[in-house]
This record gives sequence, structure tokens and C-alpha cells, in this order.
Amino acid sequence: MTFIAEAVLVLIASPGDTREERAAIAGALNHWNAMRARRDGVVFVPWLYERHAVPLMGGNPQSIINAQAVDKADVVIALFDARLGTRTADAVSGTAGEIESAIAAGKRVHVYFSNADIRRDEFDAEQFAALQEFRTSLEPRGLLGTYEGPDDLADSARRALELDLEEMNWGSGQVPSRPQTNGAVLVAHHEHRREVRGHDKRGRPQYRTTTNRLVLKNESATRSAEEVHVSVEGLDDTEVMFDGPPDTFELGPRSERSWTLIPLRSGDVRIDLEWQEEGVPQTSSLTVSVPGGPG
Repeated sequence: MTFIAEAVLVLIASPGDTREERAAIAGALNHWNAMRARRDGVVFVPWLYERHAVPLMGGNPQSIINAQAVDKADVVIALFDARLGTRTADAVSGTAGEIESAIAAGKRVHVYFSNADIRRDEFDAEQFAALQEFRTSLEPRGLLGTYEGPDDLADSARRALELDLEEMNWGSGQVPSRPQTNGAVLVAHHEHRREVRGHDKRGRPQYRTTTNRLVLKNESATRSAEEVHVSVEGLDDTEVMFDGPPDTFELGPRSERSWTLIPLRSGDVRIDLEWQEEGVPQTSSLTVSVPGGPG
């Protein structure tokens, strides 16, 4: 089932010591899209340097990233752990420059700093001092956010974007109402939950995964999907372990089923669905984001 939505490009900006946090935010946005995009008429599109930057000659690296991401982004979510990042020709770091450029262009900018304890003997003291100086320079210019870990940050980023959605009026009055259908409406998302199981030598929380599953739901109030067959394929370099159904099954109105889906590498997976409605074959392909890894 297709629908019309306004795409909002979200640049996730940070130094290189925040890989887990970046993946958590991207996963949260993709989950929000699966649950809310059709209703609100908006899709949040995460932009990450490691996935989306295109190599290009003819300028310094930061100016190329600015042209590909900062200039086109509607929202910037910036985050810092213990490093400010590498100085560029125009700013104290690439991430700092992206923040300044986005603010100057009048874009929505949300900045977060880690609150996790860090042992001083396991990080770059010069980088940490530079980070604190940059943070101090931002404090008079707006309200900064903090986070305790990747999941906490992902939740904060989601709430920030929902505020942006409300205040910027994205999607409102621009998207036709959802067309009525007499058929089954199958949607899917990946559910990933973790809990703190301790702390490492730097005092940062370590997590244990408690839930990794693919959830398939039939949103129709009246029509069943019969003889449903589910297959999963990782896109690009994404790898997953999928304990899917060995046989076809029926998915009734407003019902759901789930199976273990463990990501070995974060990214996107394609869900291919085949089913029948009153003997008529139906097919659909969905793309679902899977963050993190098995641990």
C-alpha cells in the first residue's frame, strides 16, 4: 500500500567516537517512520556520513559534506561523547562547523552531550578540554541536551523531531487522507530493546539485548491475509539471523506475529511478503532498519 508523505532530511552530526549512538538514532527514526509516517504524512530520513557521503574531488572534505548534507538538511541532530573532533579549515571541528552552518541557515538544530562517566586515563585530555570549551560557547545560545546512553539519546531525538513536526507544520494539510481499502494491510518493524548490565572501565554503561524481533501486523479491520509467506534479505552489507516461520500462516484483522531477527551488522533489510485474499495472490516488499548487533 503506497501513501504520500513529506520527506524531512535529518543530518546526524557527531565525531567518530559516537558510532553506537548514531545507529540508535537512525534506528529510532526508521521505527517512527514505520509506526507514524502514514498517519502524519511525514518521513524522517536520517543522513549519516558513513553511509551516505559520496566521494567527490574539487574541495576540502568538510565543504563537500556541507554541500551534500548540511545545505540540504531540514534538521541537524548533533551529539558528542568525549571528543570534539578534527579541526577543519573553517571551524574547531567538522561537527562544530556543521552546527554553526545549520544555525546560520535557520535550520532546526538539537545538540546533545554525553553524561556518562569517563575515566580520564582512557581518553584524549586535549580533545575533552576542547569539547568542554565548545560546549560552554554554546550554552548562552540555546538549550543543550544530555544523554546517559544510546537508547536515552534515541528517545530524546525522537521527541525533538516530534516537536519540530508540530512547530514546523510538516505534513499538515499537504497529504491526502489515507485511501480506504478492502484488502489486508501488512506492515512490519524491527523491535530492539536493551537493558544496562554493568559499566566498563571508563564508567560507561554496557548493555544486554533483551528483544530482537521482526513484528508483522495486519492493520486491516476486516480482511485476513491467508497463506502468508515471509522472507528476509539484508540490503548492502547488512547481515541478519532470521528465525522465520517455516510454513505459511493466516494473519487476521488487527493481529500481529513476530519472530527473532538478530542483526549481525546494522542497516536495512527487505521484507518480501506473499499472501492470498479469497484466493487472489498478493505481494508486497517492505524495507526495515535494524540497528546495532547481537549483543
